[in-house]
Order: sequence, then structure tokens, then C-alpha cells
Amino acid sequence: MTKQELIEKIEGIPKKARMIIRWHHDGNTGNTQTIIYTGHNDGAFMGIRPQGGGDMQVAWNQAAHIFNTYYFKPDVMTRSNLVQAVKVPSTADRYVGVEMEIISKMDYNQLSTELAMAGLEGHVNVTSDGSIHRTSAYPHPHELRILAKEKELVRVIKGVCKILRGKTSVNKSCGLHVHLDMRNRNADAAYANLFASQALLYAMCPKTRLVNNFCKPANAYTKMGRASQSGDRYYGINASAFQRHKTIEIRIHSGTINALKIINWVKLLIQIADKPVENTERVSVWRNYRDAKRMVGLRGMLEKYVSSRIEEFAEDHEESHIRLTA
Repeated sequence: MTKQELIEKIEGIPKKARMIIRWHHDGNTGNTQTIIYTGHNDGAFMGIRPQGGGDMQVAWNQAAHIFNTYYFKPDVMTRSNLVQAVKVPSTADRYVGVEMEIISKMDYNQLSTELAMAGLEGHVNVTSDGSIHRTSAYPHPHELRILAKEKELVRVIKGVCKILRGKTSVNKSCGLHVHLDMRNRNADAAYANLFASQALLYAMCPKTRLVNNFCKPANAYTKMGRASQSGDRYYGINASAFQRHKTIEIRIHSGTINALKIINWVKLLIQIADKPVENTERVSVWRNYRDAKRMVGLRGMLEKYVSSRIEEFAEDHEESHIRLTA
């Protein structure tokens, strides 16, 4: 699109409307910026605040290469800035935190804008993670930190994954981390159950998660209070998250942008964490699938999801030291 064509397009927009413009000034797509036409001055644009930076004004004559435009509601600029804010629980409800590690065609500004346009700025914080390996096709690594009440999680996860579809991928460097809210839970019982379920949870994921220094299995059981003091967050069941967030973090799942997989995984973790337990002094890992199924109370669609995941990765775990038997 030429500048003249864009001017004609802008002149046809109602005064209260605004336009997002994706552009670069020197023919190098690596210098792409996302800017907002504010309607205050036909010769200038206001850029979306970059991560860690301030608002920027850009002269019209810099917009030499224009390749994407779309409209948005007048308040999207404010809401896209809210994506930068760290999300924390605001009520006594039970919350779930989901950290999605992804690689994307969208840069920080574009992804933040898309999330704001979908009304998700109150649930998602976009940040970076140096452990994520970008590719030429997906040059932008991101970590999405999602927070929602348990009763809102399905809607929020579906909304986020809809935005990512077709523009985002994952690779072996990506993981999916879930934080379960312990403010209104028996943390001792939740940790005991999650420790006992390790073989079940690892069996549902590729072996790369088992032999990964960022989500190690815990070989010896200690009660929640002691485990939370370890200071090592790189366990598959990370009790040390309790000290900072009042959560237990489960880091076992591989990266995914599939909403159904994420939702089912979280439902399973909640069901495990909430299982009544009589003794938290001595806990063993459930090694037999039938025992695990009975202990967790798996049935219906959730049981089908669990069994299908185990079957998918069964060959991966034939020689696994944390193998779950049939």
C-alpha cells in the first residue's frame, strides 16, 4: 500500500475511529514498528509503547513501507499498555496461572495489541524468556503469563489461543507451566498428591520433558514446608513457587498453543491437587496406571484425554526411570 492509498483510506474513517499501521522505513522488515494513527495530526502517528520504553511520535515521511493496517476501538492504546502489567489475584476466588512459552510471527507490540483488541489485557502479561529458541519463520520468542479465576479459565485460554492460531508455534525449547492457587487449598495435601502423580504426568508428555533441566522429577519426597524452602524452581512440581506466589507450579507439560490440551491439563492438575489425602508424612509415586486412575478418580472425557496422551508417548517412555506401567 502506498502513502497516498493510506491517506485515502484514513480520510474515509469516522473521526472517532483509529487505525493500526504496520510499517518499516528502510526496506528491512527487522525494523518493523507498529504505530497508531490518533487522528490528532494528519502528519504524525503515535506508536504503541514498546516494552520497557515510552510512547513515541513518528513523522509521516518515515513510513516508507506500509504492509498492514486495521481498525480498532479508540481505547485500544490504553488497553494494549495494560498488557505490560503483571497480573495478580484481586479476589479470594481460586485462580490459575498459565505460562505459555511460544515463538511467533508477531512482535511484542503487535501481540499486545491483538490481546487488547480481544479484551484480554486484564488476564495476560506478555514478557520474554531467554531459554526460548526462535526460528527464521517465527523470530519473536514470548512468554504469555495468563491469570484467570478457575471459572473463567476456559474462556480466557480459548481467547488467547484463537489469537495465536496461524501466527505462532512452539518447539522443544518451549514449555507450559501451570500455577495452582494455594491460598484457599491445603498446600500439604496438594503437594503430596502432585508428587505422587509424577509418573502419570510425565507419561503424558514427551520424554524431552523428563530429561530436561528446567522440569526435573523429584526423586525423594519431603513435606511441602521443607520442599518450598529448597530455592530450586526447576522441578516438575515446583514447591518453591509458594514462597513468592502462594502457588505450586507444575512445569512438566511441553509447549502448546492447543486450547483443548491446556484446558484438560489444568483440569487434571486441579483434580489431583484437590484429592483428599490422609497422610502427608510418607508419599510414594503411583507407578501403575490403574492405581493412578483410581486415586485421581479419572472417568469420562478426562480419562479419555489422559489415556490417549499416555498411549501417544508410550514408546518414548519404554526405558524411562519414572515409567508408568499399564
